[in-house]
Amino acid sequence: MLTIEPEGGICSRMRVMHSSIALARDIGQPVRLVWIKNRDLGCEIEHLLEVPKEFRTVHTFSKLHKSKLDGHRYKIRRYCRFDYLKTNFKNDQVEEMMRNGFDFSELSRRRRTHIRCWQPFYEADAPIYPFRPAQKLQDRIQSLTSRFRDTIGVHIRRTDHRPAREFSPTSLFKERMNALIAAEPGIRFYLSSDDPRELDAMKTEYGDRIICAPEQDFGRQSTEALQCAVVDLFCLAATRKVLGSFKSTFSDTAARLGNIPFEPVQGESEPVVQW
Repeated sequence: MLTIEPEGGICSRMRVMHSSIALARDIGQPVRLVWIKNRDLGCEIEHLLEVPKEFRTVHTFSKLHKSKLDGHRYKIRRYCRFDYLKTNFKNDQVEEMMRNGFDFSELSRRRRTHIRCWQPFYEADAPIYPFRPAQKLQDRIQSLTSRFRDTIGVHIRRTDHRPAREFSPTSLFKERMNALIAAEPGIRFYLSSDDPRELDAMKTEYGDRIICAPEQDFGRQSTEALQCAVVDLFCLAATRKVLGSFKSTFSDTAARLGNIPFEPVQGESEPVVQW
């Protein structure tokens, strides 16, 4: 049995789930999902995505406060029988294994494995698993994507993402968008951002060329805010191409979901990243 505990935000978790499903298939083991509600993502997967059928079971736990860490880990061990696991890998161990060229298919020799990480760790045939948004979100997405005609996705990442703020400034997005308008006067943009000021400024400057969700909530804790992020993700995936932010998992995942080109908006030279 392979047990996967994806960490981080929604897109990091989706990429880890993608790796785990591919690995479980290749090693011939069932896979189960441990979903943690915490400061990175504060709601159940069922409110955001249809749970992939490949997961035999889904266990959801809450760890919104550090004081609950010990009890949180005890519950996971009790419900998932982690005391009997032969292998338990955390993210730093997964990173080291990847650097050393470890063949994760060798885990087929182990009866139980637990992987807890925030990055893709196993190569798969497809760019990403064909995730579907939760049923309650599909009408919201359809109402937006039905307006798409010659539409380019634009994702401007801000808030806590320092590299995106520094190396993908708004001026570069405008420069690229203006070049596209000059080449295709009828072009429109689906705009997604975690900063409402960016949304307002772009709508003011580009007017009817901008399509974005009419009601937005922001953050990582409330269910509504996270659902807004998922709506944005799948709308970006339905465009022709994504103009995305430097080192943004959200931008890249949207392009992978739609199997469309991803163009990171950044300067010509490769920046040196300091988080």
